[in-house]
Amino acid sequence: MTTSRVNPEELPRDAPPLFSRDRGDTPVRGYEIIGSHYEHLFGVDSAGQVWLVDPDGEEPPVFVNGSVQQFASAVKIFEPAWRAMGPDEVVVDQIVQITAAFEQIDQAALADAGTFWSVVLEQVEDGLF
Repeated sequence: MTTSRVNPEELPRDAPPLFSRDRGDTPVRGYEIIGSHYEHLFGVDSAGQVWLVDPDGEEPPVFVNGSVQQFASAVKIFEPAWRAMGPDEVVVDQIVQITAAFEQIDQAALADAGTFWSVVLEQVEDGLF
């Protein structure tokens, strides 16, 4: 039996469409699956980092956060701000505020344009999320 590296109490609550505690039924080698984002899965690697992984292995893993705790904090910051977003000019201000908050908890989460949170914030700014 495999010992879990993740305390379920550390996970964020469901925050659809961003995060669901639904783990699917597809194991992904090298990751402890903690939830899902559409057809992809959030997994924790042996170093404790959170990644978005393709259960079919067709796409490379995408870095999310440095730890489950940082992931939970990021979801707690993003989800209510996203739900409260208004007109386009307000969205830009809120993205700036979310970005500043993320940099306080996990600078690596926005280290490059290909991280999960960088892509999500870009999609929000473009009206796609």
